[in-house]
Amino acid sequence: MKKLLKFDVKRNNKIITRLMIVNAIFLAFAIVFHLFVKNLNLTFTKDFIRIIFIGGVVFFIFENFIYLFSLVDKDFTKANSYLIFSLPLSSKTYLTSKIVNFAIFYIINLMFLLGFYKLFYFNIGSDLIYYFAIALICFVLVLLARINKNVLSNFKENKSAGIIVVIFLALIIFIAYVICKYFSLVFVNTSLQLAKPMDYAFVFPFAIGKYGIYKNLTPFIYYLLITLGIFVKTSKFLEDNIDLP
Repeated sequence: MKKLLKFDVKRNNKIITRLMIVNAIFLAFAIVFHLFVKNLNLTFTKDFIRIIFIGGVVFFIFENFIYLFSLVDKDFTKANSYLIFSLPLSSKTYLTSKIVNFAIFYIINLMFLLGFYKLFYFNIGSDLIYYFAIALICFVLVLLARINKNVLSNFKENKSAGIIVVIFLALIIFIAYVICKYFSLVFVNTSLQLAKPMDYAFVFPFAIGKYGIYKNLTPFIYYLLITLGIFVKTSKFLEDNIDLP
């Protein structure tokens, strides 16, 4: 697996370098802006803070999707598929390597984002970290779905592969909506309780209570279990459709 990790890093070196340079530029801009505001003793408005936060999240998601597609799609080109899938690797090792590679990039990317937020006086607390932990699981879910789509379209020559995967992901989100709305488990005063129905729990894993914001465990557990299940299914799918030892 280490060799495949190194191979992927070298193969994606250009895109990694470019994305990290962009991150560094935005971070440098934030440092300059922070010093400018501090020296003039200015304050940020709530609307400005909201724009900065949303903009940071959108760009963060965009960067991770770029790397995710680059990491996965290159294995399914005619030039690379024979080389990659003739290696003495099990399907689980292959998938684990991709997940570890992406997770490392995600965490490094997240460090830049958190540094950017810190310069705008955001509170980098456990709630924000918990939110990005769930986001990482969701990205891994998309990564596995993308691999399934590529296998269907490139090896099974299924022209509807993209539609099938989109419908599958939509079904997962729909089930997440129902489960997280009616079965949200939150910690209240160190005890685990069932929260009242929450419409957006599947994307906003917090319950706003009388004494603050409570972490909702249901989205994390749901997406983690779904991702583990799809990991097993994808591993079997690869073995059945690609000549992996």
